[in-house]
Amino acid sequence: MMIKTNPPIWILTGARAGDNAQLRVLAEATGLEFVEKNISYNKLYKLPNVLKGQALWTVASGPRHLMQPPWPKIVISSGRRSVPAMRWIQARSQGATRLVHIGRPRAQFNLFDLIITTPQYRLPNRPNIIKLPLPLSRLRGVELEPEADKWRHIVEGLNGPITSLLIGGDTNALELTAASAVRLGRCASAHVKAKGGSLLVTTSPRTSVHAEQALCDVIDVPAHIYRWSEDGGDKNPLLGLLALADDLIVTSDSASMLSDAVIAGKPVSLFDVPLRSGRFTEKWLHKWFDRLEAEESAERQSWFGLRTLRALRDLGLVNPPRRMTDLINPLVEEKLFYRLGDEAKDITSTSMLKARCEDRLAQAVARIHGLCD
Repeated sequence: MMIKTNPPIWILTGARAGDNAQLRVLAEATGLEFVEKNISYNKLYKLPNVLKGQALWTVASGPRHLMQPPWPKIVISSGRRSVPAMRWIQARSQGATRLVHIGRPRAQFNLFDLIITTPQYRLPNRPNIIKLPLPLSRLRGVELEPEADKWRHIVEGLNGPITSLLIGGDTNALELTAASAVRLGRCASAHVKAKGGSLLVTTSPRTSVHAEQALCDVIDVPAHIYRWSEDGGDKNPLLGLLALADDLIVTSDSASMLSDAVIAGKPVSLFDVPLRSGRFTEKWLHKWFDRLEAEESAERQSWFGLRTLRALRDLGLVNPPRRMTDLINPLVEEKLFYRLGDEAKDITSTSMLKARCEDRLAQAVARIHGLCD
């Protein structure tokens, strides 16, 4: 982390490691000095942002002392709970501090100078919104070769080429059931057999015990399998699997995991984790937001119900549920990603997607530099 007496950028980190990683990657990409303000929140953060205004009363009492002048030129945050705090900083700076948010703020879009998001959040097109193809990867700029040396012992006795299988698991909308895990294990085994190689596997905190066991029971190729556990510590070989692989299979539940796979620079195959059964409210919301987006795309005048939905969305009161297919399907259609069973023959598609991610990041960085001027 780069720090000086009065750095031009503050990043508001918090409890979510993934969000913190994206904040650091963006701040480092700017090449400007920045400082982290690690903020925790009380239970009032759950209230809608439209009710919280620009205030610190949702910030836990301890971290409030971190909010002291001189105020930065830019505050970068992620996650809806940070929005009132960054707006408070802007108010104390008499409007001089500019606001940059990663993800979806669940607040009025026009409160922010820049929002950097990804397609699964379904934010509308606005002049102050930049959409990246994939989230900012924590592996950007990280050298993986030392990880290959650290973990090379796990491939001893295994024939190449090596395929690494990165497994996520259940989310609010998706569920890696035992049946789908069986299908994944069989498809991954067939993929490896066709190449005459071996398989490296790692599960994650979101992989259920039943899915994990079902997958392991059907893998019938030479393999090294790491089962995630809370006390695993630095024994988790995820970075080693990325470094040692000749190609990767990744489940579709995690945009961050897909981004890490692309940064690793190997051919990537996707396995679609199925939707949860039920989810009627979510399906209903998707239906109405699909209609709203169609109206906006066609620049047609919406009827009253859709105008109301648009107003509620723009206030941050009603948000479209996250939908991973909005991120994945366009990339598959462009042949930048391939589904398991329909793989790319080389790394051309991965290289093209990685270059696109870098280009969009460069656009975002240029906008941030413009805000500093």
